[in-house]
Amino acid sequence: MEKLNQLSRLQVSSMNWRKRVYLSYAAARGYRFPSYLSEYADEWESGRAAETAATALNRLLGHCWHSVPYYAELLEGAGYNPSASSEPWETLLRLPVLRKDTIRANFPRLRSVDLPTRKWSYNTSGGSTGEPIDLIQDSEYEDRAIAHVSGNLAEVDVLDIDVVQAKAALAQLNQANALSELEEAWLCRSLYREDKLTQPQIGRLLRRHKAWVCRRLALAEGLDETVEADVRLGLVAARAAYEVTRLPRGNQREVAELVMRRGLTVGQTARLCTALLACGDPAARRVLLCEAQEGTGAPPARAARRQRSPGEKLVDDVSAVTQLLARLQARLCATPLSSLGEAAAAQVTSALIALEPALVALSGTIAKVRGGRHAHLA
Repeated sequence: MEKLNQLSRLQVSSMNWRKRVYLSYAAARGYRFPSYLSEYADEWESGRAAETAATALNRLLGHCWHSVPYYAELLEGAGYNPSASSEPWETLLRLPVLRKDTIRANFPRLRSVDLPTRKWSYNTSGGSTGEPIDLIQDSEYEDRAIAHVSGNLAEVDVLDIDVVQAKAALAQLNQANALSELEEAWLCRSLYREDKLTQPQIGRLLRRHKAWVCRRLALAEGLDETVEADVRLGLVAARAAYEVTRLPRGNQREVAELVMRRGLTVGQTARLCTALLACGDPAARRVLLCEAQEGTGAPPARAARRQRSPGEKLVDDVSAVTQLLARLQARLCATPLSSLGEAAAAQVTSALIALEPALVALSGTIAKVRGGRHAHLA
């Protein structure tokens, strides 16, 4: 936790913050692109970038000579000798440009003969200029491509933290631009299942109550897959989905569709789920669901609310007015009226002039009440 506290005190920009934590997390999970990125950064800072590019091009040409039949023929025609020291850039300029029609016509000969020893996959071009073409990429290409893109975004600084600390830092970094409730649920599930942390430990790590962790785990592990997909698409609110997790998975799909079709609120969803759980008879549950789907049944009764006393109502009103006044004062201090434009500034000024007598009258009433007059409440 001490390392995590040190992380939170770093005075760096949001992008660099997020990037360093993500790279540390990726390195801890065994991805190779953070090490490639550090390698590129070291070469650039030491002035060896051009030398490194020439060395890499020589290796690439040698690989093509030995392993790619299409390029082996072209290199032989260009007088390339892999055992002799030559300028790689001159050799590259003697090779023809590789075009889409060439790839389609020579795709088998463009495949590397050592492909079976690599971890590779098919990809396609975007097809923006015509018909897409098939491509082959291996895992090293993907790692180096990610490292190259990451290097163009911001400076590199891989932090010495473990996976658990990186996950906690990711949660902290997204407090301002908050993670969705489902993303928080996935994070809690990862810490619980992969890192074997208990719910109280996760709560302390993320600075949350263990009940919050329990709700997030229920959301991550208690939902039917199709309902989870609806939550990811924003079709069902995460809080409504949490209520649905109380039901057996076999009943969740039907209730979620009902929530979407009728636009039920979180409270209505909670009352419906409570009513369904209270039905011991499957036939009664089916009747309740049919009535809810058709809108013919009486909605589950709300819990009776206690009538607030006059004093409680006054306290609520004072709290609401205080919050509004604080917000208004902050906005007036942060936004000069001249920056709003002439028309908007005139409108705001008129509203402020109308507000002033009301504030004066309220101030006088407060002074009288505090002085003992009209202090008695019926």
